[in-house]
Order: sequence, then C-alpha cells, then structure tokens
Amino acid sequence: MDADGRRRTNRNVEHLELTEEERKVLRECRINSMIRGVPAGILSAILTSFAVRSGRFPHLTYWSRFYYGVSFTGGLLFGVASYRKSCLEKIMQLENSVLADQVREYYRRSGIEFVSPQGKRKDTEFDESGATAYNSTDDHEVELSKENVPNLSR
Repeated sequence: MDADGRRRTNRNVEHLELTEEERKVLRECRINSMIRGVPAGILSAILTSFAVRSGRFPHLTYWSRFYYGVSFTGGLLFGVASYRKSCLEKIMQLENSVLADQVREYYRRSGIEFVSPQGKRKDTEFDESGATAYNSTDDHEVELSKENVPNLSR
C-alpha cells in the first residue's frame, strides 16, 4: 500500500486472464504440492522430536515446541518446492496457453534451460536442433544453421 492507501502495481506487468484449463492445472499443482509438503513437514517434525528425546540436542528441550514448528515449516516448504518442476512441466504441456508462453518467454530471456523431470530438454536458445540466437540489444531472432553452432560438449 502507498501512503495514499492505494495498492501498488507493477506497471510493466500486464493483467493475465487465465483460462479454465490453466486454472485447473494451477489448482492441481497447489493440491499436489501440499500433498507432498505436509508429509515432509510431519516427517521433519518427527525427526526433530526423536533428536530432542534422544538427548543429542539438550539445548532444544526448553524450546522444543518452537523447533517442532520450525522443522515442520521447513519440511513443508521443502516438499512444496520439490513439486515446482513437475508443476512447470504441466503448465508447459498446455496448448494455446498464455501462461505457458509467458513461462517460455521468461526462460528464454533469462537464459535458463528448461529440463523436464523426465530429463527431456525443451526448446530454448541452447537447443542445438533449430538453434536460435537472440541479440539482446534489439531483440531480433537470427536463425543459425547447425554448422555454425559451436559444439561445447567435450
């Protein structure tokens, strides 16, 4: 919120209207990530409990409930974050999706190579088949032939 009580918005980001299919995939991702995160949080809290009871960490006995909460939260966040690539893969598989196009654009601009959880490479500027070079100064695409692309794998 601004001092005037107005909400701040990023002027460079345009409003994205999601389709029903995109909402379904995002809802599925949210549910599946929690299904993965909650057991990870419970497991980390149980391991913390065993560590406190075993006497390995005697300084934790006084604030043990606080440490259980912290370890549960850490495990939950780890579990949710571990589902990120699977969720991105589901988003990238959507056809005619503005959201998938924005994710691809983000990866292209940042120079990150997207590798699916199955180990398959996705089309980026680093893909040797149909390689595309991007000029950062004027954002024009220049098609390169395979002969001109250097082979960096040694």
